[in-house]
Amino acid sequence: MRVCLTGAVLALACAPSTSFRTSLRRARAMPPVTRLRALETPDVDVAGTAAPASAAGAAQSGGGKSVTIVGAGVGSLVSAALLAQDGYKVEIFEKNPEDQVGGRINQAVIEGCRFELGPSLLLLPDVYRKTFAACGLDLDEEMTIARVDPTYKAYFDDGTGFVLDPRDPDFKGNLEAIEAGSYEQYKKYMESAEINLEGGWPNFIEEKLTLDVLPKFIANALTPRNFPLLSHNQHLKQYFKTKKLNALFSFQDLYVGLSPYNAPAVFSLLTAIELSDGVYYPIGGFHQIPKALRRRCEELGVKFNFGAGVKKISVEGRAAAGVELDDGRSVESDLVIANPDLPFVEETMIPAEKKRHTENMEYSTPVVSFYFATDKRFDALGHHTICLSTDYERSWDDIVVEGKFPPNFNFYVHAPSRTDPSVIQRPGGEGDSIMVLVPTPPLPAGIDDAEKERISQEWYEQARAGVIKQFGKMPGMQDFEKHIVGEQVRTPADWGKLYNMNRGAVFGLSCKISQLSFLRPSPRHPNIDNLYFVGASTRPGNGVPLVMTGARLLHERIMREAPVDA
Repeated sequence: MRVCLTGAVLALACAPSTSFRTSLRRARAMPPVTRLRALETPDVDVAGTAAPASAAGAAQSGGGKSVTIVGAGVGSLVSAALLAQDGYKVEIFEKNPEDQVGGRINQAVIEGCRFELGPSLLLLPDVYRKTFAACGLDLDEEMTIARVDPTYKAYFDDGTGFVLDPRDPDFKGNLEAIEAGSYEQYKKYMESAEINLEGGWPNFIEEKLTLDVLPKFIANALTPRNFPLLSHNQHLKQYFKTKKLNALFSFQDLYVGLSPYNAPAVFSLLTAIELSDGVYYPIGGFHQIPKALRRRCEELGVKFNFGAGVKKISVEGRAAAGVELDDGRSVESDLVIANPDLPFVEETMIPAEKKRHTENMEYSTPVVSFYFATDKRFDALGHHTICLSTDYERSWDDIVVEGKFPPNFNFYVHAPSRTDPSVIQRPGGEGDSIMVLVPTPPLPAGIDDAEKERISQEWYEQARAGVIKQFGKMPGMQDFEKHIVGEQVRTPADWGKLYNMNRGAVFGLSCKISQLSFLRPSPRHPNIDNLYFVGASTRPGNGVPLVMTGARLLHERIMREAPVDA
């Protein structure tokens, strides 16, 4: 299920306001810290090339079924292109401006430094290639994909560091220095992880029975040390004795909004993807992906409506019949595809007697996201860096069990100029673009917006202080704070408001075992015909490769269930 799930991170769900809302300022002199809002000030440029209105509304030919798509995220774009190629008349309604196309895949430029606001790890590039090819595009003609080297740098809060990349000549020795015999155990763990990837992806992600790998997958799962219902942490304890090694090979669970203590053991496949297949980055930024898909959609005659929010999905009898817009207009169609987060759609856009019950659904961990522009490069950081607490179990238990922000926490850092120098647009190329994701508990259910803001502000203050403290323990970063020239932040309250994410959960529904694979909400609504879903909270799950795969599977399903000319 490997995915680029990092992050998280996302595209705005409310109309742009005229100015940034100033957040907490430190007592010492420092640049303003602002809540990140797209298109709110001239010094923040959000990615995306707006097509002329006439081009965005090219009429489609043919008499095939009409499809209304709610939202212009990457799942919508892939679905639209595939359906339009087969003769469906597709129209997309997006509440945000047109330079926000792509949903959570977006970027900003702050003080001459470019930042990814959404995904920052490109995993499984062949899934991207397959999806682009299905849409009539060549990924490698659209952009250059570069492998990140090293895969990760990792630092613990006791000051120790580690290069997490089997290509590193010191990798074996560094493992053995932590725990004697651990390199052989690492190879055995990776063998199991590879089996989970090879058997899990085709059978449980792409939902295609693959008999040549399934027996090996089942046999591996039935061994006590690899039993898939173990937690990831319990699984790792079968291989490693030290908590540090358990942490080094389980932190990826953060990217799907889980902890190693509630993530299923099968999530070892994330380790296999990153350490065996590699982590990649699109030179020039992730925004090129939705930009290319939008262009292809327009070539196929897909009609885009930006600044056009959908209020509700119209239902006649048992079938979806179109949508009602925020401005009161009604749009009729044969099929509706919803891309906003599934719980939000169920709770606010569907008649109460038809909706799926969401009260028992569980959510992934939100994040506080920091965007630090600096006038100095910090070489202690890799393209991807993970900072880990030595009190690893408590750092996660506080979040997922106690529902409180931990005193010592784990966090992810993205500094992409190591792979893509174009990230730094400051004079002389000096500086760094540093994004930090700090996981938090889901916001409490049933609280009002003011309370969400209050709690998020507390978590923001604690997270910022902890990040600065950890950076101060890393080589050459003791002066980090004084080199900040621009700083912006998004909190769980911001993510919830901007993307209609319940409880601020930017990764959507949790991928715990009871919401995994075939147990995850179906992309076909059980109570409303002709209503379908695409995105992170439906099958197969969150992260760009899974969302793209889900869009391809949805296309196949619609072709079976609602043929274009039937």
